[in-house]
Amino acid sequence: IIDNESTWMLVNLVDVLHMVFKLQNCNLIQTYIMDTICMDPNVLFVLEDFPTVDKDILVRIIKRDDLNTQEINIWNHLVKWGTVHLATSLGRNPAEFDITKWNDNDFMSFKNFLDPFLPYIRFYEISSEEFYYYIRPYKK
Repeated sequence: IIDNESTWMLVNLVDVLHMVFKLQNCNLIQTYIMDTICMDPNVLFVLEDFPTVDKDILVRIIKRDDLNTQEINIWNHLVKWGTVHLATSLGRNPAEFDITKWNDNDFMSFKNFLDPFLPYIRFYEISSEEFYYYIRPYKK
């Protein structure tokens, strides 16, 4: 399947991720997909259905040391993932869910969505300017 269907797997990456991580005997495909994502995380991050990736799968990806992207990119994609999950949990439209209108409960819920990922973000690799513009707005 890896040799013959690699293009199809990338086109349907989120569905394939969910399927192969449920099955114990798909270790070879799991490894192939994880290695592919680590080489080019944008094959996953730019997908429209990226926010539907299961939390446990996303944690496995984020905690990899060989994920070939800057930490601020990981943060920004986690913000996208967490915002969609928060908006959905509150019955709101993610496209219209504006951080400037969040209340304290929204920030706390958002933090709870991101908590499993935070130990794996290398904040020390994020510049102070990036921290100021991309991370600080979520500190409440």
